[in-house]
Amino acid sequence: MKYIVSFILPLAVLMMFTSNCRTNSDTNFKDDKKISSPQINAVQIQPLKKETFHKQIITNGKVYAAQKADLTFATSGTIKEIYTSNGERLEKGDTIAILDRKDLLLSLASAKAALDKARLDYYDMIAGLGFSIKDTSSISQDILSMAKIRSGYTSAENNLQRIVYDYNSSILCAPFHGVIANITSHSNEQTSAECFCTLIDDSLYNVKFHIMESEYGFVSKNQKVRITSFAAPDVIHTGTIESINPAIDKNGQIEICASTTKSDILLDGMNVRIIIEKSIPNQLVIPRSALVIRDGFDVIFTYTPDGIAHWIYVDIIDKNSESAIVKANTERGTPLREGDNIIISGNLNLADGSKVTVL
Repeated sequence: MKYIVSFILPLAVLMMFTSNCRTNSDTNFKDDKKISSPQINAVQIQPLKKETFHKQIITNGKVYAAQKADLTFATSGTIKEIYTSNGERLEKGDTIAILDRKDLLLSLASAKAALDKARLDYYDMIAGLGFSIKDTSSISQDILSMAKIRSGYTSAENNLQRIVYDYNSSILCAPFHGVIANITSHSNEQTSAECFCTLIDDSLYNVKFHIMESEYGFVSKNQKVRITSFAAPDVIHTGTIESINPAIDKNGQIEICASTTKSDILLDGMNVRIIIEKSIPNQLVIPRSALVIRDGFDVIFTYTPDGIAHWIYVDIIDKNSESAIVKANTERGTPLREGDNIIISGNLNLADGSKVTVL
């Protein structure tokens, strides 16, 4: 019995404390009965008005450098030194790499000596014909040509030019300014017939993409486009349509080429997203966040000063990634007027006649 009393007394005190707390602080109870309070939804609104709608075509494309060259040595040999690396920027004429061509240096010296000897023989032959080498204007071109051939001067001159060409071919230089890519060789390796490196002029990029045949009338030359990369989708690049291929491919698509300026984000061969816009003025435009589905129909909610949300059935005329053109669904008999306050957030769980409060 002692143990039962010890257990009942604390329990009774706890029940009395709980009852007092509920009576004093819980406003949802009355006479021990729970009273349900109506739920009030917090929403944001904005007035419906006519404005310019930006119709969009969204597609994917690929970036290509406007100028790019695969560079290779014009002659074979051992790579002596590479002066640059992938990602380095070069100016026109900068040396990329050279071959070890000691044999060409010897051949070049021999060719110069042979040309000097042939020149002396040429002068001797002119003097032997009774002419002065200081005044060749009085000598016919036929005699001069014959003397160059017989003296070996023409042959020595051609041989020197060939060796100079071979020697210059052992030096790989940048034909234009740009960024180096795809170097895979190393010093002391033999050259191959494959590309030694790629030079990319990244001051101007072309972006190629496709649109459907039905969208052909939507685009035009010099039209502006927006370009975003998947690596940095928040960075928008502006491009201009440069060409529209006047032919439809086997997939029913048309190739478009746009250009855009230098960017540290875009790379040759990168996949990008293209948005083409065209303005349509004087439309009832709403944010896409204002649209919800009810009973399988598109609905927006309007707000009235009594704090009540009313749903309005609408037809969507057109839409882009951010907004939509709407009009009232006449078959459902719901009015929609310019100046109505539409709910643009907090509308997912609303019903017709829901009580709301504006943030």
